[in-house]
Amino acid sequence: SRLSQLFKEEVGTPIRRYRLWHRVFVTAARIKEGAGLTEAALAAGFADYAQFSRTYRQLAGGSPSEARDNTEILVRDY
Repeated sequence: SRLSQLFKEEVGTPIRRYRLWHRVFVTAARIKEGAGLTEAALAAGFADYAQFSRTYRQLAGGSPSEARDNTEILVRDY
């Protein structure tokens, strides 16, 4: 609990959200290297493509397949 508070104070976002963003970033990096969506999501630590897709929609507000070739990502603030 205290670690979570300190992390949020320093970074400005909760640990869980930071970790999700990191996984999405890793997935995007793998896709850019030529991996498929499912392969990249699994390599980044998602249980399956559906989990990645749900997470991406929550964080970025769109479908990962639609954004695959788009370099601009819009982030929703919750």
